[in-house]
Amino acid sequence: IWNLTNLKKILLSDNQLTGSIPNGIGNFTNVEKLLLNTNQLEGVIPNSLCELNLDWGARSSVNLANNNFCPQYPVCVELVMGDQDTSACKDWRDMQAALLIAEAETIAEAEAKETGTKQTTAPALEVGASAEQVTKFNEMRREEAEQVADEAEQVADEARIVKEVAEQAAAAAEQAAAKTKAAGGRAREEAEEKAFAAEAVAEEAEKAAADKMVVAEEAEQAAAEVIAKQAAADKTAAEVEEEGDDAKDAKEAAEQAIAAAKAVAESVREEAEQAELVAAVEAEQTAAEAKELADDAEKERVEAEQVAEQAKKAADDAEKAIEAAEAVAWAASGEAWAPEEGIIKDEIEEVGDDAEKLRDAPKRKSTKVADDTEKTRAATVLNQE
Repeated sequence: IWNLTNLKKILLSDNQLTGSIPNGIGNFTNVEKLLLNTNQLEGVIPNSLCELNLDWGARSSVNLANNNFCPQYPVCVELVMGDQDTSACKDWRDMQAALLIAEAETIAEAEAKETGTKQTTAPALEVGASAEQVTKFNEMRREEAEQVADEAEQVADEARIVKEVAEQAAAAAEQAAAKTKAAGGRAREEAEEKAFAAEAVAEEAEKAAADKMVVAEEAEQAAAEVIAKQAAADKTAAEVEEEGDDAKDAKEAAEQAIAAAKAVAESVREEAEQAELVAAVEAEQTAAEAKELADDAEKERVEAEQVAEQAKKAADDAEKAIEAAEAVAWAASGEAWAPEEGIIKDEIEEVGDDAEKLRDAPKRKSTKVADDTEKTRAATVLNQE
């Protein structure tokens, strides 16, 4: 089987396999997936396993969980070991130590035969003691590595949560920006409608002033006719003076009619001028309010886009924190990565604060946009009235 160098996948999960992984596993240089989980495999994992080109951070690519493998595990498999039943590992280590002692005694006896001297078992005992110390040290290192790996995985989970919050805040900010843009468009349309209405009012005022001017001209014409009649009356008065009080009364009536016609003409002219002035002032005020509303809507849209950009930056920072946390989990071997973990946690807390601010920003922005839109609508209704 070790000659199958082109083998791509070894999928032997949940097959109740026993025994240990041989050193020849390193010959499968083309293997892309190795699943040996949920079996009864035991012993120590050979370092040659790390020579395979596998994605050691993904259990979908390599999985050794739920077996009886004994520590110390190679660094490459720390993240894919899962749960292991190590209850028999003490006997395994004792057997390994006994093998080392027996091997040492065999070597000592061979050397004694060659030199013709008698050798004691002291070197073998020293080898056994050394092997036990190495085993204890490896066990301690494995526990430290497992602890660092757990902490790194927890940091990665926290970073993923922060990333999700940042992405939600970014989405909310984008929605708020869209709403603000839509509200700005509506406000701009309402402002334009208001400006058109103001122009219509001004045109109507000009038309009304023109009508009043026509009335004034007609009144002046009537006054001129009355004056002509007065002149005719004056001319006739000399001729009919002797006719008495009737002619005098007619003259007075004509004078009163002339005075009334002049008063009416002057009043109509003043009213027309005042109406034209009021219409012009109202049109200017309405146009200024419409421009101010359009400017406010544009500012709201720019601010919303800035909030969306900040939320996107927070999501990118969270992604970087995840990558850093996964790097810590990948290289989790104990002391060397301890300072890095503190840095990752500080970055995650900072990103979490930014994400919290960004998550609340769309709510404040939406409330302000709603208030501005309501004010615009109320102003438009009032001007239309």
